[in-house]
Amino acid sequence: MARPQTIALQGLGAAALAALLLYLVFPMHFAGTSFGLSASQETLITTHLKFLYNIGDHEIKFYSQNGEDGAIQYIFANLGTTNKYYVEFGVFDGTECNTKWLWENQRWDGLLMDGKAKSYDSRVIHNHFINRTNIVPLFQKYEVPNAFDILSVDLDSSDYWVLKAILTAKYRPRVIIIEINRNFEVDEPYTVNKERVLWTEPASLFGLSPLAVSYLCNKFGYSMIYVDKAVVNGFCVAREVLSDLVRQRTGIVVSPHDLKRFLPTFEYIYRRQGPLAVDSLVRFKKEVLPLDVWNRVDENGDVVIAAEDVKA
Repeated sequence: MARPQTIALQGLGAAALAALLLYLVFPMHFAGTSFGLSASQETLITTHLKFLYNIGDHEIKFYSQNGEDGAIQYIFANLGTTNKYYVEFGVFDGTECNTKWLWENQRWDGLLMDGKAKSYDSRVIHNHFINRTNIVPLFQKYEVPNAFDILSVDLDSSDYWVLKAILTAKYRPRVIIIEINRNFEVDEPYTVNKERVLWTEPASLFGLSPLAVSYLCNKFGYSMIYVDKAVVNGFCVAREVLSDLVRQRTGIVVSPHDLKRFLPTFEYIYRRQGPLAVDSLVRFKKEVLPLDVWNRVDENGDVVIAAEDVKA
């Protein structure tokens, strides 16, 4: 049976209430429709989510690798914050990372981890080589709250496996930033296999493709909303956060699932705007992608088969 959509009852007339009753009794008849949302309501929802379509206009670099600082500020200016808690790993010494500006200027706090680096300021960087089996125990050790504002993942290796472990353990960051491998095309959902935990040569053999990020995050109720101009990081937001935003600003109740159609499509987000040397891309296609270290990720966000088997 189709799952009934959540709708706003405010302002419904007798005819609309009668239609609602029919919908509740015969939900299959209305499956797949935008029942309960008028054209004006849809316009209102679109208006309050339009910020998702112009994040790139707000990129600014303070301490981040590229323009992530500005993108993060713009996203939270629209979403608001909760506990102002961050988790970031793969930060090296913390001088160039995605959360330093939040800590220094917005009084955020949280957990920083890296394999062997030390901070040059008062922040503590805990030294751990992170993998899929130790990440949840580390979260428990450092008392990471189950719900927090932002998670930034930059391992250059098993990013898919580590993020999946975090989300499977019911940790719920509102915003996720994860490094992507921009050598992949828009239709290539690949990740390195779970045995590959260190970044080694060739340099382009790392991480996961943008589409693999989109599939994985969608599995756990997130939508990819942005890829930075340099095509280095993907940004994902928990859909219930956007659903709550719409409800708070408009009074319209739309389920996180039904809200998906108002969000940027993956094809819109991943247009590979940044410069990419042709010879590097050709080398990746010929020498790196055929290696037996890649796994394919299906639309459900799960690894299903080795990449070389798919291409055979």
